[in-house]
Amino acid sequence: MGIHRLRRRWLIENIPTSRVRSAAMGMVELKGKSRAVPEGPAIPGVAAAALPGVVPGSPVPLPFRLKSPVRGIACVWSRVRVTKEVRHNKGTSHQVILDRVQGTPFFLEDDTGRILVLPAGAEVQGVQLCDVTFGGVLEPPPDVKTFCDMNGIAWRGIFAGRHQVEEWALLLDADTYVLGELGRLGDASARRKAGILKRLREMLASPEVKARLDTNKDGTLDQLEWEAARREAEDAEIRRDLMTPDGTPRTAVSKPAHGCFIIASGSETDALKAFGYPWFFIVGGLAALVFGVWVFPAGVAKAPLVLVPAGVSVAAALFGFKRAWKR
Repeated sequence: MGIHRLRRRWLIENIPTSRVRSAAMGMVELKGKSRAVPEGPAIPGVAAAALPGVVPGSPVPLPFRLKSPVRGIACVWSRVRVTKEVRHNKGTSHQVILDRVQGTPFFLEDDTGRILVLPAGAEVQGVQLCDVTFGGVLEPPPDVKTFCDMNGIAWRGIFAGRHQVEEWALLLDADTYVLGELGRLGDASARRKAGILKRLREMLASPEVKARLDTNKDGTLDQLEWEAARREAEDAEIRRDLMTPDGTPRTAVSKPAHGCFIIASGSETDALKAFGYPWFFIVGGLAALVFGVWVFPAGVAKAPLVLVPAGVSVAAALFGFKRAWKR
């Protein structure tokens, strides 16, 4: 965990921030405003992650306007977690009874342009919209009550137990930080091939066009006539791409095959606070490792020799963590 956080901190600090217009292919760091995808043609290669009413993996019906499930605030990503206090013989524990994440593609916009972001698979740090604890005679607010009833969460009654509802979201039209891989969206050659096949089917379905293509008037298309029809469809598809561009994005920021994909509300500093302070975990893990290697195999007699330096290490880690957090 500490090594993973160290890598994320290194990436956040060392990858330079790019402007949208000048961003190069590969790992990029971008900052701007999150914008909704406007109504328009379907974006090739964009599939649903976890949208309500949409089968995962199917094309997203854009524009998809997402709202946080509890508070009902416009957003591009949200997470809701509901925990319940469970009593047993050894005391109490908290059981997660619902943990739902949903997101929709959005544009990141700065003063140079905008670029599509696909949040599926990202480590997201949003703003907290809800943190409500209720149970027994204490009822939740109306919006939390409605959410619980719609999702079958049995909270009513004195013996129903205490519940906690938490919600986080990436708000629409808010400052957003993105660290991911910029790549091409879909395959241009495959898209053009599909367009050519569609044109050929339309040409063959029309008796007038088919008669025009049948130059020797024998009722069938021989190899030369078929090749001429294919060239005509290919030329028409190339002219369509050059003369009447559809305006759909050709690139997007998404999760790399290997590496980090981070989206955070706010600035780079906010992302560092959320993801990039690993020293407590690294030093604490090393102290625990030293304690395990030296104390348990050697017996309790060596415990004071290990506990003192381990305690000093943990204290130093806490001090460094506190200073780093205030930066």
